[in-house]
Order: sequence, then structure tokens, then C-alpha cells
Amino acid sequence: DDNKKIGELGVPFLDNTFNTNKPFMLRYTTKHKITFPKEKNEALYIKYLDDYLSINSDIFYLELENFTTKAEPFLNSKAGQFIILKNKNYKLFEYLPIYIDEFEKKPFELKNHLKIIKDKVPIDDKSPFEKKYLLENEIDKLFYKKLKTNYFSEKIDKTDGRLVNLIFLVRDICFLYFKKGQVTGKYFYHHVANILTDMIFYHYEHIEDDKKQRLTIMEFLNLKLSMNQYYKGDDVDIQNELSLLNSKISVCNYEGLTKREFLLLAGQMGYYLVSQSESGNRTFRLVEHYLKSKNVKMLKNHLRNDLEKYKHKISLTTKDSKFKNAYAMLLAFENDEKLSHDDMDLLLIGLVTENLFFMKRGELI
Repeated sequence: DDNKKIGELGVPFLDNTFNTNKPFMLRYTTKHKITFPKEKNEALYIKYLDDYLSINSDIFYLELENFTTKAEPFLNSKAGQFIILKNKNYKLFEYLPIYIDEFEKKPFELKNHLKIIKDKVPIDDKSPFEKKYLLENEIDKLFYKKLKTNYFSEKIDKTDGRLVNLIFLVRDICFLYFKKGQVTGKYFYHHVANILTDMIFYHYEHIEDDKKQRLTIMEFLNLKLSMNQYYKGDDVDIQNELSLLNSKISVCNYEGLTKREFLLLAGQMGYYLVSQSESGNRTFRLVEHYLKSKNVKMLKNHLRNDLEKYKHKISLTTKDSKFKNAYAMLLAFENDEKLSHDDMDLLLIGLVTENLFFMKRGELI
């Protein structure tokens, strides 16, 4: 029947007999128990892949968009991806299903929420991400570019147990979301959000240079805030929150603080107090005890202790002192709950953003 012709056919797609020296390749996602013919072009694509792997023995997985022949891309990315796990021989040959990239419908925006400044100029927001792999790359940076390379393998120094553990905790859910599209964005973020905060703390602990440390923390907090906005629907406007907080502590009516305001203000005051230290350019390293606070009570104790330590450098006698007003509000805050990962994000934001106590009266944020 001419209406049912399908053109020239090539080797069976599931054929494992390219030649006797080639190892068995299995397509796990197939529903078919027997081999079946594919059109010539698709059969040639499989041959291209086999030839490519034969001269690139170290590949453990391959994304189709990164593989090209001289004439054309290996395969249209909308048709799926091949994932290859190699350990001397092919272990896995998987054809991933088609899925719609949610960023095509609603692009992801990575914004400079904390107004990071480089060379005295605020950096621009990044162009909207219309493909999920762009966000995957940003998250990979947070994990020292060791997340994607360890989806299937364990090419990482096992002596750094904490980093290894954090990567292993998120790699499966990241693979399911970014590569297979088998979980929703909200489900993905629910499972990785706390670990992203843990990785931000990991960076804090492992960067020695004070300026680089602070900049790195701000960049990754921008990423976390942008993900909160996209996946949780948070209304993120840190600059406006700080502006309102500045107005609140500029008058001495001692208005009560919300928990969010308390955490931002505690971070601001904590950084201001340790900045009175004469330890040179390692100011941000001195906030470590604040980051180890388990609850509000412990956080307030750190503020009391640092005020006692540096009070000789701070004016507490001025009637309209912002510091005096803020300190009274912080001590009056009554809440002894444990600090969550989201709470620690706010405390960190207060520690790293432009400090209200260094601003001159009437100066805008």
C-alpha cells in the first residue's frame, strides 16, 4: 500500500549485533521485547553514536545537544536523549522520553536581589532562562561543578565526606528533574532547598579570602531567593524590606518585630558589631558564631556578648540612635523557636547586605 510506505529501513534499533566485538546494549525504557526496524537516518544516528563512544572511552553520559556530526546534530533534542554509563564497556543505553521544559512556558529569572556590586556598579539580572539546563548549570556551580559529573559515577574525593554526602543527597532528584522531567518543579525544590542552604554554609567554611567569601555567599543567596520566587511563589523584595526596617529603627517607639524582620535585623547588627574588631580584612569570618545559632535565644545571647565586647566603640547615649532602638527591639522579640534553613537564609542576608548601621541619616538603600 503506497499510503503506508515508511521509506528505507536500517538496522534494528535494539539490535545488539553491530559486530561481535561490541558489547550488549539495552534500552531499558522500551516496552518491546523484540527488535524492530528503524528508518535509515535513525539507524545511522545509532552508528554515529557507537563510533563516537569507541574513541571517547571516558564518557559516562552524553547529552544529545552536545553531540554533533559534521552534517547535522546527532538527534533532534526534542526526541529525547541517550544516557550512557561506561565502565570499560557500556552499562546503560537509555532513551529518555520527550517532556515539555517548563521554562519554555514560564522562564526562570535569576535576579540580583541583594544588589551585588562589582567595580562600583550593580551587576545586571541574568537573561531569563528558557531551558532548565541553564539553572542546572548554576546549581552545579554551587556544588563546585561536581554534581553533574557525579549523576552516575563517583568521581570525587571521598575524603571530603560532607561535600560527597550533600552531592549524593541531591543527585537523584536533580537527574529526575533536569534530565528526565519526571518530577514537578515544586517537588524537586521541596527536596533540594535545605541542601542548597547547607552548601552555602559549606562555601562559607571553605573560602579564606573575606571579600571573595562574602561575594560568593551573596551570589548563591541570589540563586536561592530566585528559586524561592519561582517554585514557591515568594514575593522577594529584599531592598524594600531593608528600607522599611531602616525606617522602623530610626524612631524610638520600639515597635514590635516580625520574625522575618528580627532575623534580618539580627544579621545586620551582628555584622556591625564584629566589624568593630581590629582583625583587619577578615570581618565576615567573625560572624561564624551567629551562623551556629540553633534558636532565637542563642542568637540574642551572641548579640549581647558582642555588644559587651565592642561597646567602647559604639555610641549608646544618643537619644535617636538607630543602634539603640534596634537593640531594644531585638531583645524585646519573644520567640524561642528553632531556626530553620529558611530562617538561616534570612540571617545570612542580614549579615551580607548593605548595613543599615553604616548608613548616614536620610541615605536611601
